[in-house]
Amino acid sequence: MSHVSSTSEPMLQVRFVTQLDERWRVTDAPIQLPTRLTRAGLSEVINHLLETETARPFDFLINGELLRGSVGKALVRHELSGETVVTLEYVDCVPPPHPEPSCAHRDWVAALAAHPSGGRLLLSACYDHAAYVWNGLGQQAAVLVGHTAPVKGVAWLAAGSGGHGGGSLLRAATASKDRTVRTWSIQPGENNGVAWCEAALVGHTSSVEGLAASPAGDHLCSGSWDGTLHVWSVGEPPVATEAAPPTKRSKGGGASTSPPAELTPTTTLSGHQGCVGALCWPTAQLIYSGSWDGTVREWQVDVGSPSA
Repeated sequence: MSHVSSTSEPMLQVRFVTQLDERWRVTDAPIQLPTRLTRAGLSEVINHLLETETARPFDFLINGELLRGSVGKALVRHELSGETVVTLEYVDCVPPPHPEPSCAHRDWVAALAAHPSGGRLLLSACYDHAAYVWNGLGQQAAVLVGHTAPVKGVAWLAAGSGGHGGGSLLRAATASKDRTVRTWSIQPGENNGVAWCEAALVGHTSSVEGLAASPAGDHLCSGSWDGTLHVWSVGEPPVATEAAPPTKRSKGGGASTSPPAELTPTTTLSGHQGCVGALCWPTAQLIYSGSWDGTVREWQVDVGSPSA
């Protein structure tokens, strides 16, 4: 056991304990070890005591905290004395995370939203002026093209009707530095699905920095550099857009061939003195907003004034 030294280097008494199966347990009698040992050295000690043919990595807990660094440094951090027996619990070493397929973008990614169904669909906002739908394999399932500036926020909306075979459509919203919010209907596909813009939501006078959907997915709240919040009703796509047959919508990237309908906000919430960049809509009637003015505000949606 190469890590055990007979020199005058600092030593301490260690007792090993574990909750692993009996076959992975070693003696709980105190063992004298150098304080310089780290996780790797302590694993070597355990494997030596177990007389295993194949080395098995372990992690170690001292006072319930994972050991990172030497035992000696951990003693100092936990204010433990090296003159007493120190108990170390060893557990299975958790392997490093296995990278899942990545979703490569051509520019900065500004925001993400996971689909509430838990079906491993991800919506991303990109500085290349587009938003993307990704499936659980990291494959691009649809592209949302129509903004003329970087996309800063994304949100999922309640599903709509009108899909192929009478099925439901995915619906989403995007916010951009072009001062607009757009709503979209999406039919994801393995080789890029069909996506088209339902409506352009106009009313902000500066970049739209934050976006949040209501719990029911039928309303949106947007926050902007202009210091305001807008609330929008997006329960159903505009009739003209919804009625357009899928074969007439551009595939693999986008916007419909005709200009989208324009919607105006149902409510404007004013009070912040700076950019509104963070939004949360946890219940039907409450919205929280965070601003560069250093405040978080709570809004009663039906009243339109801050309650705190």
